[in-house]
Amino acid sequence: MKDSFQTTAIKRNKLSAPTQILVSKNYLYQSDAILDYGCGHGSDVELLRDQGFDAVGYDRFNPKFGYSHGHEVFLSKMIEDKFGCNIVICNYVFNVIANPQERQHLIDTLRKVPAKTFVAVRSDQSSIKHTWKYDQIAGGYYTKRSFQRIYTERDVFEEFGPEIEIIKSNKSLILFVL
Repeated sequence: MKDSFQTTAIKRNKLSAPTQILVSKNYLYQSDAILDYGCGHGSDVELLRDQGFDAVGYDRFNPKFGYSHGHEVFLSKMIEDKFGCNIVICNYVFNVIANPQERQHLIDTLRKVPAKTFVAVRSDQSSIKHTWKYDQIAGGYYTKRSFQRIYTERDVFEEFGPEIEIIKSNKSLILFVL
């Protein structure tokens, strides 16, 4: 199987749907310092910068947006607020993490970060293909090239906790404050 980054990170010429929602509903301000965690190719980072936002990106699978000291060191520095960000965006990251313990570790880490954290997950049940193989332990599907966990609102509350605040929930995404 190819590296999941190669098959799941999307190059965009407009903001991703969750980031568009955050901007249009004024959850993000140009005075904010924004970290896009799991930024993929960095399209949202570049497009936010183009709109005057102070945005940086991190993606452990993209050397352009990686961290030279490693992923766990990056996570600990996020908790210590070494990057000075008051907003963290985590779009569609949890959908591609097959290991439930790794998902939980990231949730626990994001809860410790002294920044407001927005998370978006895929909820498009109609995208599931008959060729995808369901994995009961991972709670998602292995495609030919990647892993995909498709969430329902119930899944979101069970995995992230009842204290989350849902901003938007529709047939394609669930966006919430962690």
